[in-house]
Amino acid sequence: MRVDAHQPTTGLTCNAAARAEAGRVGLGLQLRSLRQGAELTLLQLSELSWVSRTHLSDMERGNRLPALDVLDRVCSALGLQVADLLAGIYPWGSDREQPGLRPPPDGRASPTVGPGA
Repeated sequence: MRVDAHQPTTGLTCNAAARAEAGRVGLGLQLRSLRQGAELTLLQLSELSWVSRTHLSDMERGNRLPALDVLDRVCSALGLQVADLLAGIYPWGSDREQPGLRPPPDGRASPTVGPGA
């Protein structure tokens, strides 16, 4: 594989990069839908979440992937949990394997992760 010295490499394969972009766009569409459903303007959500209007607009258009703390503030302002928002975008359920999580190769049970673990 030839790498152009002027082209930055992200370390992502084309498929992973496409999934990342689709997730970013899906997140933006979901956020816009929730904001509009709550009958909030970008400015109102900005004031409630302490996230700039420009940042929110970039997120909604899929141009920016928010940091977890920013996403948490936006979700709190909309009255929902980050996990609920992400579940609608990344539908990892018990019947689908979560990306990057596989059982140990020696057959041991995976450690339990989460509340009450």
